[in-house]
Amino acid sequence: MESIFSFLFKFRPLLFREGDLVFRAPWPLLLVLGVAGAGLLLAVASYARPRGKAGPWDRVVLGALRIGALGVLLLALLQPTLVLTPTVPQRNFVAVLLDDSRSMTLPGRDGRPRSDFVAEQLNPETGVLLEKLEERFAVRLFPALDAGSPQ
Repeated sequence: MESIFSFLFKFRPLLFREGDLVFRAPWPLLLVLGVAGAGLLLAVASYARPRGKAGPWDRVVLGALRIGALGVLLLALLQPTLVLTPTVPQRNFVAVLLDDSRSMTLPGRDGRPRSDFVAEQLNPETGVLLEKLEERFAVRLFPALDAGSPQ
């Protein structure tokens, strides 16, 4: 059943529960509803008078079909849209664990210790990596526990 729903509506039912369904009609809502109301009245009036061999039930069924077709057209004109709440910056946290083990004292490609690179990237004034992370997340820095210290 979920695959049929996904095929017809493009998204899984879970996303419809999390999001909001809104209408983004390109015209004013009152204009669209007024035209739809006029179409509804025209559909009812066209089947109200008996013509030919159509019986009362035939007219009811044909009128219901026409009203249903107008309803589908109205729904398409209102342009239903599923609005999902995006990831909100500063509400999502990311933890950065700072490695201060002895391996960080080994020289990197430029001959400087690897810990210098980490310090540059996570420096609050000049750190490019820290700046990029802070654009989308609330960053929490944690120093690594020393393996030799008691816990």
